[in-house]
Amino acid sequence: MKLNYSKYIFRMENTLIVSCIFGKKFNKSYRAPLNKNCVFFTNNKSLRDEIINNGWKYFYIDFELTDDYIISSLQSKYIKFLIFLRDYPEFNKFLNIIYTDHKFKLENTHINQFLSIHKKEPTKSIIIRKTPMLKTSIYEEIACAKRQERYLKNMNTTIDYIEDKIEQYQLNMNNIRISNTGIIFYSNINNSFITSMLHDIYNSCTTLQQPECQIFWALYSQNYLEDIKQIEFDKINPLWKAP
Repeated sequence: MKLNYSKYIFRMENTLIVSCIFGKKFNKSYRAPLNKNCVFFTNNKSLRDEIINNGWKYFYIDFELTDDYIISSLQSKYIKFLIFLRDYPEFNKFLNIIYTDHKFKLENTHINQFLSIHKKEPTKSIIIRKTPMLKTSIYEEIACAKRQERYLKNMNTTIDYIEDKIEQYQLNMNNIRISNTGIIFYSNINNSFITSMLHDIYNSCTTLQQPECQIFWALYSQNYLEDIKQIEFDKINPLWKAP
């Protein structure tokens, strides 16, 4: 179905902002960037007041609450890659969704920047930033990921999986500008390519118990580059800090 890109699609009130905390490791959130349409998902009921007091709509997800960082990181992918839309269809009314890691202090100005970029290239279904460090290979991303224990644990099986998919679908390991998945702008949510790609990324993360989703994004996005707008990291640069 051909979209009618009227001014309506670029209005902030048609944009949903989502963030999340799963597990017991974090207990603080930044203030919501807007007065409405900001939803914070969590499986930690003790965060309810923190979330509401910071202007978010509190939304509880009934996932196991654990201090296992791998499990909680994987649970967050349910929100990051929009899998929650299949279970909570009330959110499908929004034309745009911006996902942000809770460590980023997303503000009104950043949302306007995303909408401005989207208005110039309305056929793009995703806007995502490049990594701040220049990485042009999945191997480079893997090497950086190995420095963190939660990524290292299942990295050998992840590499085998990636190399198998590269061969099977004739994809690339090199000459790929790695994306930072900490903030993602989605539009045209019902586009079948978005659903397919995001489910592939989510399923790979959960099947391999590998929360380093930037590896899988670099893999699966290769077939959809015409639909993705990749921007410089500092083009939209909210404060980053564990709150």
